[in-house]
Formats: sequence, C-alpha cells, structure tokens
Amino acid sequence: TIDVREEINGGEACVEPRSARAKARSMATSSGEESDLNRLKTKVDGEAVFRDPETEIQRILAFQKNYYAILKVTKESDPSQIKKNYYKLSRIVHPDKCKVEHAEEAFKIVGIAYDTLTNPAKKALYNRYASNVDFNAENADTYADWEAKQATMPPVKIPKWLETILRIRGVGFVCMILLIVIFVPLLLIFLIILLIVAIPTRCIAGCLCPEKLAEADAKAREDFERANQQEGGTSDNV
Repeated sequence: TIDVREEINGGEACVEPRSARAKARSMATSSGEESDLNRLKTKVDGEAVFRDPETEIQRILAFQKNYYAILKVTKESDPSQIKKNYYKLSRIVHPDKCKVEHAEEAFKIVGIAYDTLTNPAKKALYNRYASNVDFNAENADTYADWEAKQATMPPVKIPKWLETILRIRGVGFVCMILLIVIFVPLLLIFLIILLIVAIPTRCIAGCLCPEKLAEADAKAREDFERANQQEGGTSDNV
C-alpha cells in the first residue's frame, strides 16, 4: 500500500509506504498540510485535479470531516463547480468500478459532502460546524455527531420562580392589568408634558414672528381643505 500526500501549492504527490488508516491520519494532522479551504485547489486553470482511485480514497478518508476539501471547492464556489467536481470524484471511487479498499466508505462520504454543500440550509449549518471545529484535531466531532448534539441540546431554561408564577392560574390576566395600570398613566403624563411644551412655544412664536405663524396656519388650513376635497372627489367617483 502507498500513501500519497498532496502538495498544497504545487499539486504534486510524494509516495510513502503505510497502512490506509495511518496514512489518512497522517494526512489530516500533518503540520505542513493545513485545512485552509482555498489551498486545497490545484492551479490548473482553476480546475480541481483528481488522481488515481487509491490516492483519492486516502485523501477522502483523511479529510472526511472537511467537505470542502473532499470536493476541492471553497465556500464561494458555484453549485455548478461543486456538481462537476462531485461527478469527477464519484466516478473515480465508485465501488462498482473501484476495487480499492475503503472505496465504498469513500464513495458515501463524497455523496454526503455533495448533498450538504448543494443544499443551502444544510450548507449554512455545516459552515457553523466548520467554524467551530478544528479539522486537524484527532478527537474532533464529525459533522453528523455535531449535528446530533445540536439537536439534543437542552432548551433554554427560565428561572424556577418565574416558571412557578406562570403556572398560577390567572397570572397572565393579572400581568396584563398591571401593564395597563403602569403604562396608561405614563402615556397621559407624556401627553400632558407635550401640551405644556407646545402651547408656550406657539405663544412665543406668535409674539416674535406673527406674520410667519399666520402664513403657516393659512398654509396648513389650505392643505387640510385640499386633502378633504380630494377625499370627497374620490368618494364621489366610487
């Protein structure tokens, strides 16, 4: 068996003898091979290049938590590019044609990656997972494990004293009455303050510049009468 480690910058491969699982772990945790999504594409006219089945199966197992790395795309890649890369890769590792060990497992991983990245809702949730998980950590949760934990997270708890109060019959009605009792006086106070401020302001304006105030009043009356006439005309037409 061989281990093919992709060089991120050049797209070339170096070959070393190891077992399949050890090779995958080595590729995933290698300090020289970061999981940065933008570095996992080759530089051949922007197109991802896939190699022989054994190489690709080892790579898929190594990056099985990183769906972008598996399909050699980025978060900004078009759905058409994701689909194109998926078809290329799935043909290479399809278990009906590929007899390399772990081909069926790799094929399933590729299918899950494609299904996730081409579904907007699943992709958004996966991006949350990707931002919270270190792909290089050996004990990092898989996406399926992380998703299951999110679904089983305990609901937000309210204080026991509040829960006890809300269980008492008629508490909702009492709370509504209290809100009315509190907010209605506050609203009345606000209106009174507004009147106290507005009336003196008008008196002061009438003393300092009566002509402008008279013009403003006349204009306001004209606008009001014009609006009433338009409304009356509309009613007659109907």
